[in-house]
Amino acid sequence: MRLLVIIDNKVVELESGCVKHLYSGSNGNEYYVFSDKDEAGKEAREYYDDMVSFDPEEFKYMVGTEALISWCLGRFALGVSSLDEYLDSYLDNPERQWASYDGSTIDICQMNQHMKNEMNNNTCVAYRCN
Repeated sequence: MRLLVIIDNKVVELESGCVKHLYSGSNGNEYYVFSDKDEAGKEAREYYDDMVSFDPEEFKYMVGTEALISWCLGRFALGVSSLDEYLDSYLDNPERQWASYDGSTIDICQMNQHMKNEMNNNTCVAYRCN
């Protein structure tokens, strides 16, 4: 089953890998692909919420001890005043997590039926990560 999409006016075949939502493109690029930006935001928030629960040392390393202490004291750090606000910020900006290459969202409006079935949607969004 071939998963075909149009990215930058070119047909790209996507192949799913072992990591959820990660696809390798026939153009040599890798993309995180979601049915829409809302799903991408929810997955990004869940990713960091899981990190807080299951790998707090890594999360501490990522945001810094000062930010964590500030949030505990109800102070402003990293643009927000609490851990929940920080996690929620990914709902509106999932590209912060998924688009490590260029920080942008690719709206995919053209795809074959196999890809529509895979996404359970007629459109999807992609984030280039390499």
